[in-house]
Amino acid sequence: MNIANFCQGGYGEEATLENIMKAISDCKAVLVSKIGECPKEKLHKAGIQTVEAYDLIDKVALEFYKQAMNQEQ
Repeated sequence: MNIANFCQGGYGEEATLENIMKAISDCKAVLVSKIGECPKEKLHKAGIQTVEAYDLIDKVALEFYKQAMNQEQ
């Protein structure tokens, strides 16, 4: 699935954010390198956790997975 970027050099289109929210509505979390307060707040209201980390995605995803598995036990 191809989802458009929300942030376009410091501003974001509300319609784009709504489309993104629909596309990821079944996700438990999103991994991001940076996120603004508006999209972060909307994601949290939708029950989607934001994981903000500026690192390699593989490393961040693995760490998130390990933490999630430990919480389930």
